[in-house]
Amino acid sequence: MATLFSILPQGNDLFDKEQVKAFLLKHEKTIQQYAVDSDYQQTLLAKFISSKSS
Repeated sequence: MATLFSILPQGNDLFDKEQVKAFLLKHEKTIQQYAVDSDYQQTLLAKFISSKSS
């Protein structure tokens, strides 16, 4: 999980359609696995809840 987030396009690259498309294509299987993995979803939710309350 942390690895995937650490390689997300940053800054203006996040708005570069080609870079975002390339990222999604390269990591499509991993993203799909995260989407259906309840353990991952709970970990992600806990991370955002704790960072929001900090």
